[in-house]
Amino acid sequence: MSQINDAITSVRESVSMVFRHILPGILIIIVSTLSKPSWSSQLRTDNTASIIILGSIAMVIGNAWYVFHRYFVLQVVDLVAYYFNFKGQPSRVGRSNYRSDLAKHVSKYFSSLPKSSAMGKHIRDRFSSFNFMYIVSEVLVFFTIISDDASFLREYYSPILIFGILGLVSATWQYSIVRVIDAEFVNPHPQNSDSLE
Repeated sequence: MSQINDAITSVRESVSMVFRHILPGILIIIVSTLSKPSWSSQLRTDNTASIIILGSIAMVIGNAWYVFHRYFVLQVVDLVAYYFNFKGQPSRVGRSNYRSDLAKHVSKYFSSLPKSSAMGKHIRDRFSSFNFMYIVSEVLVFFTIISDDASFLREYYSPILIFGILGLVSATWQYSIVRVIDAEFVNPHPQNSDSLE
């Protein structure tokens, strides 16, 4: 029975991984056509081959945006939090060495997983959710700014731009919460409150 549960968990995680990368691509295609209506004339959905090609494009675009967001944009946010010593992990102790401190934190995180895999999954789910919040907001802001004059996004320029900016703020708020939860997971009983700051 445990092998069946392991197989189900593995399939669920694989599907989740695919959707994590394809959903941003689908979002980008939809928002870009609302921003640049001339681009939508290039899209065809009248046959299976076109839908497969469109799905492949969505996967590539979504994966590229996700990876650059995760390993550039979010890494810059993490670096700022580290240098300003915001509460959470990775934290700066003594002389700054972001890469080394990040590596130590990641190692501690994975060492803690066997003790509490449910909490690790909770952190991972929260992390994925605020990443998607960032991506939705980035896409809205970017494509609203470059939208054509006759587009839907230009027609509602201010509300959509404000919504995108509020989304970036709320995603950053969630990022700060996950930093603290992550720190508590890795260091469940700190010696003093300063170790989480």
